[in-house]
Amino acid sequence: MEVALIENKPTSVKMVKNCIYDLEKKGYKEATTQALSYEDAQIFLDAGFTIREKLHLLTRPISSEDKATNSTNIKNARPWNIKQILNIDTLSFDEFWKFEKTSFLRAKNATPTNKVRTINEANKIIAYSIYGYCKHTGYLQRLAVHPNHQNKGLGKSLVKDSLDWFNKKGARTAMVNTQEINIKAINMYEAESFEKQPQGLLVLRWDKK
Repeated sequence: MEVALIENKPTSVKMVKNCIYDLEKKGYKEATTQALSYEDAQIFLDAGFTIREKLHLLTRPISSEDKATNSTNIKNARPWNIKQILNIDTLSFDEFWKFEKTSFLRAKNATPTNKVRTINEANKIIAYSIYGYCKHTGYLQRLAVHPNHQNKGLGKSLVKDSLDWFNKKGARTAMVNTQEINIKAINMYEAESFEKQPQGLLVLRWDKK
């Protein structure tokens, strides 16, 4: 069960403890949060949550020069592509981070404006990404490349494609987060001028005692 801070984020430890109480009544034994800033996480920590994972937050400014090289292999995803997309996601992430249909749609709709892009080869999807835009900020929300097609620059192509889209939307800043242990992804983002911020994000966990 995921406890998410979306619009009405908790403002007190009491509110979080009431949420935990409701979860226990419904039979839940554990819960995780979405990625939170350290400031937002503190209320949950004070209410008994623990740190599940630390994430790096990387940002970069968007400029008029952020234009992708046109590629016929990068396409807009279609509703019927979801099975292939989720298969790539399952092969690309560990158990905790894998998407199923509900979490995929939640990530896609986390921003009011969004786009899902795919890289195709021989009519099969081999990589995909979710982009979001809100209030002059572009969010690179998900990026996955099939293990058999990694180290070919596909991730880099999707990053450039996202920056191009953010530029067209009028974004001033691009943001992405990734696990601290995912050195390969961090290096890719830093190669595209993203910079790690001094304070990252936290994913928290609650377990029934």
